[in-house]
Amino acid sequence: MQHELAELHAQSALFPFLNALAPVLLTLKEVAAKNTNWFLTELPQQEDVLFDLKEQQIDPLRKFMNGPQKAIFEEASRVVQEQEDNFAYVQGDEAAQIKAALTDPNGYKGNRLQQVKSELDTLQQKIADQRNRETIDATAALRALEARLRGEAKFSALSTDRQAQMVQPFQLAVKHHWPEAHRHDPRPSAAL
Repeated sequence: MQHELAELHAQSALFPFLNALAPVLLTLKEVAAKNTNWFLTELPQQEDVLFDLKEQQIDPLRKFMNGPQKAIFEEASRVVQEQEDNFAYVQGDEAAQIKAALTDPNGYKGNRLQQVKSELDTLQQKIADQRNRETIDATAALRALEARLRGEAKFSALSTDRQAQMVQPFQLAVKHHWPEAHRHDPRPSAAL
């Protein structure tokens, strides 16, 4: 068990609550170093303390690390790392609650991460919705600039080839930078 818990403790950079294993490992190391007589005479007096340690810390940590909540924690950590810059652009307190759960030293206890999964799904949807709104707005702005260019009298005087060259950057920007908006933009294309 000491070896297994040491391997878990080694992952504390990814799972900060595993730092709770440091005193547990120290206790197990001390108990393992005791002589045989200690186990016969002193262990019964320490039995409740060791049993509480197992039930309150060791078992919940092992259950967490071998169960589905670990995957939720990992996904939430990944989303925070990848999307934190986008949190300022969405409303709600899901991001703060997720961050708090990830740093909670007792986050492995109970089913707190089931709530985090729901908050995570909501947050990811809000980010995707905001990204789509921004994409549609940027596409509309590019199309408006293209329409303005096409509306210029000097533009009409250019050859067809030169006109195509002039509007190509607008069309490429929409097509290559926001391909999903190019295909799914519900707004009508102005002068395309």
